[in-house]
Amino acid sequence: MTLDDPTYGAPAQIAASDATRTFARSAAGPVEAAARELARAWADGDSAFTPGTGVWTAEHAAELMEAFVGQPDMSGASFDDKLSKQLAAVSPGAVQLFAELYYLDLLPLSDYRGATKRSRIQSPLTMAGIDITLPRTLDAALDHGVMNGGVAFKTRRFWQLSYLVQCAASLLVLPTGERRELLGDPLAFRDFIDDHTTVNAPSQRFALLYLLFPSLYLPIAKGEHRAQIRTAFASLLSEPSNDHDVDLRAIYDALVSEAGGHVDLYQAPYREQWDPKALSSTTYQMDPWTRFMGWAAKVAIAHDLSATERAYKVDLARRLETVRSGLLSGDKDWAVQLREALTYGNLLDPFFRVAFFEGLEQHTEEIHQALRRFWRDEADPQLLTALQVELKPALPQGITPGNATALGAVLMMERDSAQFPPYRPTPVDKARALTEQPASGTSPAERYDDLLTICDEVLDRSADFGIELADRLDAQGLIWAVVSYPPPEVWPANERSAFVAWRGEAVADDPAGMTARAWLVRGNNINGNDMVPSWLDKGQVTLAASTLREVEEGIDRSELKVIVDEDYAHSSYSARAEWLDDFHNFLSRMSSGHLIATISDARLHVGRITGPATYIASDEGRAYLRREVAWVGSSEGVDYADLSPGLASRLRVPRNVLDLTQELPELEALVAAEGDAAPLPSPIQLTLPNATKELAGRLHVDRAWLQECIDLLQDRPQLIYYGPPGTGKTFIAQALAEHLAGDNVRLVQFHPAYSYEDFFEGYRPVPSGGFELRPGPMRKVVDAARENPDVPHVLIIDEINRGNLAKVFGELYFLLEYRDRNVDLLYAADDDQGFTLPRNVFVIGTMNTADRSIALVDAAMRRRFAFVPLHPAESPTSDVLRSWLASEGYPARVADLLDELNARIEDTDFQIGPSYFMRHAVHAPGGLDRTWRTAILPLLEEHHYGELSREQVASRYGLDAISGRVNGRRQTDEALERDEQVAVHATSDPD
Repeated sequence: MTLDDPTYGAPAQIAASDATRTFARSAAGPVEAAARELARAWADGDSAFTPGTGVWTAEHAAELMEAFVGQPDMSGASFDDKLSKQLAAVSPGAVQLFAELYYLDLLPLSDYRGATKRSRIQSPLTMAGIDITLPRTLDAALDHGVMNGGVAFKTRRFWQLSYLVQCAASLLVLPTGERRELLGDPLAFRDFIDDHTTVNAPSQRFALLYLLFPSLYLPIAKGEHRAQIRTAFASLLSEPSNDHDVDLRAIYDALVSEAGGHVDLYQAPYREQWDPKALSSTTYQMDPWTRFMGWAAKVAIAHDLSATERAYKVDLARRLETVRSGLLSGDKDWAVQLREALTYGNLLDPFFRVAFFEGLEQHTEEIHQALRRFWRDEADPQLLTALQVELKPALPQGITPGNATALGAVLMMERDSAQFPPYRPTPVDKARALTEQPASGTSPAERYDDLLTICDEVLDRSADFGIELADRLDAQGLIWAVVSYPPPEVWPANERSAFVAWRGEAVADDPAGMTARAWLVRGNNINGNDMVPSWLDKGQVTLAASTLREVEEGIDRSELKVIVDEDYAHSSYSARAEWLDDFHNFLSRMSSGHLIATISDARLHVGRITGPATYIASDEGRAYLRREVAWVGSSEGVDYADLSPGLASRLRVPRNVLDLTQELPELEALVAAEGDAAPLPSPIQLTLPNATKELAGRLHVDRAWLQECIDLLQDRPQLIYYGPPGTGKTFIAQALAEHLAGDNVRLVQFHPAYSYEDFFEGYRPVPSGGFELRPGPMRKVVDAARENPDVPHVLIIDEINRGNLAKVFGELYFLLEYRDRNVDLLYAADDDQGFTLPRNVFVIGTMNTADRSIALVDAAMRRRFAFVPLHPAESPTSDVLRSWLASEGYPARVADLLDELNARIEDTDFQIGPSYFMRHAVHAPGGLDRTWRTAILPLLEEHHYGELSREQVASRYGLDAISGRVNGRRQTDEALERDEQVAVHATSDPD
């Protein structure tokens, strides 16, 4: 093998031209080709950037070992600033060698843009005044990437590059022939560098091995992923070795052989088999991290976070470098310099900063000793807890765990701001809540660990959402922006509202005109009187509070509860709970700028709150709460008939005060229409996209049949595909759902133990103790659908008939048929405000008739779903296999075998579907026989259990028996065809 051979170790069935498409990624080709140029330069002592010049030499590598690896810069300066000092005295050739190693470091990464890679590679060259234009192939390869470098490549850049320098230095001292030999032998090279490197950089090691030997090593940078993949697919190893690299390649080759081409272990259907975190993506669940990163991507686009979040923190790190140097060297002005530095930016709580500055004046020596001990050693988050203890005597009131963590984090920024970002308790707590991450603990070290964990998770996920982050400092700035920045004014109003609601906040007055909430207050039956005409005339809305003592706006709910329990002691506990909700909403949750709605004589009136809540006493014992309102439009209001079914349904909920924020877009439209005296906007009519020729072709079904399925969903938003195993029910359901709703699809599979709590919502234990009400997949789909009412959302229920449907659906049974009505939920998650099922939620179920006949599904469920059969003997299923075989270039004989097999199975619910034969492995040598023995016959043995023996089943349905029948029929058909041809020839022969 030579360095130019791209096929080392590649499976024989893959063409050489395709051998570099590792993981079936087109990017692998240019990346691996560029890496071969670097390997050639390494082997020959040449240069990849400027071929023909001796850049890869032992002398240049020795310079880098001394200047870079041997002199780590632990200051808080930027990496480029540190690098300019480290490389200041080395030769131009050594600088170019460093740039080529930097190229090797960045080349495979998909979480950096090409422009970023070029900028970083050019940086040391520019510092040294070296002007180089990269060769075209090397430059173009930087626009590609085959692996997500993740946290290691962003927080340990110095060590990653030190590892590469050490690898280069170790090989370059060898004679050229020996070096070439090592660079031509993947295992020998690996063992050599393992013996000759001391820098710990496992991710860089894995990346380097892949780049140099892509035919053996896989592009997997994380050791955790490597272990998970090997464990998950261990059954594919005929002879497991103690060498993980060899085993991983053997696993990959086995999967490639089965699929007939390269496969991507980071994509379905492979990833969910080894990665427990992949469940959310493969079942299309919108988990908390997906929501967080989705908003993070939008925030990153809307803001220049480098300018607003990064720049001042890097500047502060530089200022603190001067402070630390002065403090450790005995400079008497260190306290003044520290005070000036900490005044810069908003990284400490203002009250704590004042307390700390007072402590600096009164306990200078105690704080000096504490900071000296903290700063004299290498930065270590574990020192944060000790810092709090040592500062406690000097700051008895202000040094809480949160403030100690914030102060210590700022001080550690001086050592490496990219590795140790600043900490503030509130943003971290909020980010933890939004991503549902448990707290590590309460000590400063544990609190800071929470921040680093979240930063690293954001770094790991950023590439999947198109976000480019350089390090933890970038990640921290993005997290801060997501949890604390106001929604950008350029966002649509509904998006700003959804963002604020996701963060769990209420914005009273928004300069961009966004109303954060909307409310209904009933006034049409107050002690038998209709108060609405009076409200419209006086520009107000009121809430009866006849026995409530005088209270003020903004009162805390817990304080209000004590008052309500005393003042309404004569009422039942449920009535007191309703009064508490009503009073709290009116006094503390409503605010100026919110929309207000009320109803009278089946007409809706809408306005906007313009004043605070006030308590109005009355001598007649009719005290009430009042808010001023600017009512919109005429006193006639809006007829119920002009409202959407969703809003009309919400207005029927029997509460005096009701949160209508989920109907905010329609209410805003009503306000605009009423104010302009223009016609009311029509309710959103959701139209599903039609079936396409491409979708029908991919599914191998008739387009008209597929369109009928869509029409059924448009008319009745619930559909079930039913039929025997292997008829493609789940596959078609998923493909159709993706066509209709894109990424807004979730999948759940029912089983006998599945419950309402699993499906919709229920109480679950939490790590801190106790229980919390947590949503199930149905609830998550509904919540997502409400945020995007003009977009379809699909829930796929696989094996729907295996669950106890009445138990699982509960009160949702009613809503499947009556989408415009409310029901009270079992756990009252909406504070007894009622629950509706949005019209943009569609349910597609699959049902295995070999498990339970459709006749056994209760009548209520049958009435609510459209049932579409998928049977092997009926269209479209009967034509699927032949269509697939033709498209893949396989002969039609397997379809003939399946037809003959199903003709022998009398019970249509146990006939065999085409999916068993729609895998490339089936059509490999021996594949059909293996599938028949291990998949088909066991199904039929179960079907005939107690009726036919195993031998009798094999005699009737075995491959030999079926093949004999098909072959015999074919021979008969061929004989008939020959006879017909002879007869035609005889009648047409003039002699």
